[in-house]
Amino acid sequence: MVDFVGQKLEVYDEVVGFVFPVYFQDIPRIVKKFINKIEFKNNPYIFAIATCNGGPGFTLFNLDKILKSKEQKLSSGFILTMPGNSVILVDLTNNPQIQKEKLEKSKIKIEKISKIIKKQAEEEIEGKNTIKDKLVGFTTQFIATKIYRTHKKFLVNEKCNKCGTCQKICPENNIKVDQNVIWGSNCDLCLACFHWCPQKGIEIGNSTENRIRYHHPDIVINDMVLR
Repeated sequence: MVDFVGQKLEVYDEVVGFVFPVYFQDIPRIVKKFINKIEFKNNPYIFAIATCNGGPGFTLFNLDKILKSKEQKLSSGFILTMPGNSVILVDLTNNPQIQKEKLEKSKIKIEKISKIIKKQAEEEIEGKNTIKDKLVGFTTQFIATKIYRTHKKFLVNEKCNKCGTCQKICPENNIKVDQNVIWGSNCDLCLACFHWCPQKGIEIGNSTENRIRYHHPDIVINDMVLR
């Protein structure tokens, strides 16, 4: 059960789970903001599943650190390798066969994870918590946000028909569609607008024109709108 008290979320459940993607080998900013709002009223079994293309970095260790500041801990933390959808610095969408193979392998691990969670078993946190991983994460994030300035690179091409899909699915309400499509400065770089545009009318700079738009085959646009 969750109660909203002002800006805080009071959580009374005995089992709490967080499932989120890895951004720059860390927790997405929007997920951190959400977790920081939580006040745990019991001592729940807390698990987390971080999805990534293969570079989990210190994501789950950072989550454990945040939870410990709330006098809780991460009871079990899992890394789930999934197809990559980043097209910012490196194109991770260019091999559909590899994407398909990763999805099939992920189903096997999901079965194992579900059994552990049902037992509420304590498990060693997966991932890497080295200085090297932190440097890689900070460096790639700095390049993508400060040097390449991805959030300033979004634009629409001639295929855009102002349908408003990008505005509806943006988790930060950072996109406005009127006579033009305008991106604000509160971008988390989730790339949902790029991948879910039904017309393939969104580009990131001048290098994404021929890149594949990817999303999980079992997810439909209504799932995204109901975020």
